[in-house]
Amino acid sequence: MALKKAKRYELPDTQIDKANEKNLVQTGGNSVSNIGTTIKFPPNRVFGNTEDTSSINIEYINQNIDTDKYTSILRYFFKGKEHKLEVNRSSYLRKNEIIKLQDFGLQVTERNAHDIIKQLEIAERNAPINKVHSKIGFDIYDRNYVFKHSRGVNVYSSYIGKLDISPKGDYGTWYKNLHENVIGNIPLEAMLVVGFSSAIVGLLSILSNKDSLVVHLSGDSTTGKTTASMLAISIWGNPSTKISNGLSTTWNTTENAMFHNIVGNHGLAVLFDEVSMNNSLDFTKFIYKFTGNKDKSRLNKESKLEVAGTWGTVIITNGEFSLLIKSKKNTGAQLRIIDFNNIAWTKDAISADEINQCILENYGHAGTIFVGKLLEMKVDDIHDEIIELKEYTVEQMKEKGVKDKYVERRSLNYAILMYTAYKVSELLSIPLHIEDIWNFLMDNEKESIEGRDLQNKAYTYFLEQVNINHNKFIHSDSMQTSNPIDIKNSGYEIMGKINVLTKENYNEICIFQNYFNELMKNGGFEDSKIILKKWKDEGILDCEADRYTRKRTLIPSMGAVPIYVIRVKKEDFSDKDRSIF
Repeated sequence: MALKKAKRYELPDTQIDKANEKNLVQTGGNSVSNIGTTIKFPPNRVFGNTEDTSSINIEYINQNIDTDKYTSILRYFFKGKEHKLEVNRSSYLRKNEIIKLQDFGLQVTERNAHDIIKQLEIAERNAPINKVHSKIGFDIYDRNYVFKHSRGVNVYSSYIGKLDISPKGDYGTWYKNLHENVIGNIPLEAMLVVGFSSAIVGLLSILSNKDSLVVHLSGDSTTGKTTASMLAISIWGNPSTKISNGLSTTWNTTENAMFHNIVGNHGLAVLFDEVSMNNSLDFTKFIYKFTGNKDKSRLNKESKLEVAGTWGTVIITNGEFSLLIKSKKNTGAQLRIIDFNNIAWTKDAISADEINQCILENYGHAGTIFVGKLLEMKVDDIHDEIIELKEYTVEQMKEKGVKDKYVERRSLNYAILMYTAYKVSELLSIPLHIEDIWNFLMDNEKESIEGRDLQNKAYTYFLEQVNINHNKFIHSDSMQTSNPIDIKNSGYEIMGKINVLTKENYNEICIFQNYFNELMKNGGFEDSKIILKKWKDEGILDCEADRYTRKRTLIPSMGAVPIYVIRVKKEDFSDKDRSIF
């Protein structure tokens, strides 16, 4: 890809300090802040420390911009201790509901409930309103594109969800660590780009329903795949896999819990670590659901159908084996995932330890800085630039030898990654080696092509199975055909017949339908009709015009029966394989 390398740029300590001062989300006193913007709230009211009803008040009201619901934070005293409780408005504006708050220490009874409700109605008029959000990533609010993190970008709102995405440490330390342990290590630079790209994927999921991007790292435990994965996550929040509420978790959980963690996420990368912890024998449904961006519909407590949750982001997974190994052998699953196998992600154990120590103490800053600068552009311009880059990416992929028929479908993911690399280098002055990252991605893509083409994989597998079971096939030029009656009555299992055609450049493998379907299913090819259709289109399957079978007589005493006839080019066999013919 004819791209210029970014100039190496060392950010001086003084500039790092200024960046921290200007860009980082900071909190203190009665204020919350967006990037570079502080919102002042009125000071908290001072209440008495008695337990009479006059000590019950509303400290502030939360307006959830995702649900349009309001909740209030009640402040009151019980047993000499101050309490704060967030409740729905209906919990204190209806008598039968406010009584239930007795269990939380509110001094409310049948006798004084009406007076307390009146008191809280008056308190609502003067209570400040805070905008909050429970979803994360890109969204459209008040006809503007906004990004929701611990604080909002383009919207004054704070996060009230369970995920640990509040920034920790400082951006400067995280930035220095990149120079010391990441920049110059192309695989790690690529993973850094993967992490930042979740913002672009999230934006496109809002604009054009772009599928989520799944990136899987496989290899043994010494390759540094977990460190590389956590580095990408540290851009957005706590990367630790040891906590239950971080952006990183393990595969050792239920399917419902896994998808609950990504619902409502349109832009923050997430990690599912160590796939071997999951005992599933088939990961196809996970791949399709990850990229499908939509959870299954559920009924609420009132038995009404809830709106299905959605997402759109980068989902990173890793483990000792590839997800594709334990997935159905269909092209769709393979096109939905970028699979890195046996990559040495870190230089050595010392470098890996330094990265881990840094990102566990300094995280959640870079992503919001990046998005804040990105949104200085028009969103439509971002979209148009990516689509334009996609067309260029197709040409460059072909120049790199990636020439299979799925280039068009795969090109958008790589265009997003390269666009992200450009923008990270430009907006954050991170000196990525863009040309080297491109070459790394394309080398990996070329390797994945070898195992992608469904009909070719099925064809190879089928020939292997015929070779294994060759003694169960009648051979047209063999002594086995000399006494067909004996064959029928011998009790031997007959799967089909191999016709050796001396005047053709191919031979025929004739196989009974039930044996073919069983063989292919055992090999992970769930729907054999898909294979047969592709083989028919390629001229591999010899069949009648309106079906996939042809009537042939394999055993004279049985007469003609519908079977599958597969043409096998003689050149497709090794010397060992040719022995079956």
